[in-house]
Amino acid sequence: MLTFELPQNFEKELYINLKTLYNDIISQGRLDACITREYLTSKEVADYYVSVSAPTLKQWENLGLPVYQIQGKQFYKKSDIDKFIQQYKKKKLPSLW
Repeated sequence: MLTFELPQNFEKELYINLKTLYNDIISQGRLDACITREYLTSKEVADYYVSVSAPTLKQWENLGLPVYQIQGKQFYKKSDIDKFIQQYKKKKLPSLW
């Protein structure tokens, strides 16, 4: 009979690697969901769609980016974001500072 001895930290390393893999898969799933959905939360917009900070997104609202209130939550329509960005493509957006 052949036996193997596993390294002492094998279980810990396996746990860390599986946790990292799990987190990567969850992040990819959230990204995929953002790609297929037309309305996104401010966090989804900032984290996955256009990578802007919350204050910048709020400033865009003040400049005319539509925001939708649905059951007390704010959502942004991807096509509205795209149009807004195109509108300012050649213009410089006002600085927050």
